[in-house]
Amino acid sequence: MSLSMYQASVPTLQKMLGNLSKIAELHRVSKRWVIISDLRRSWLAAGGWWLASVALGFHSVSRHDGVTSVLRGFTAGELAALVHETTGATAEVRHGPFWRLNARWAAGSG
Repeated sequence: MSLSMYQASVPTLQKMLGNLSKIAELHRVSKRWVIISDLRRSWLAAGGWWLASVALGFHSVSRHDGVTSVLRGFTAGELAALVHETTGATAEVRHGPFWRLNARWAAGSG
């Protein structure tokens, strides 16, 4: 992770460090399992959101925010690596409906 931190932009670093602290805290306080559900980054999902928001008459700010949120999501590999780097645990990451990623791992593992 240290090499990637030197190459990342400041907003990316802030997001990574924020996610690390949240994941570490979830791992620390959980008794059995930790489950995280987040958006899966995908150009198809971003385009689908944009088309649907136009068709449904969403405000341009909402349309932009939705696309930005999707493109700031994770890939399955990134989410699994983030969990492992933070906790030492191996997360099972699955693709869920509507471009979701669901990661779970046993608390206290790792």
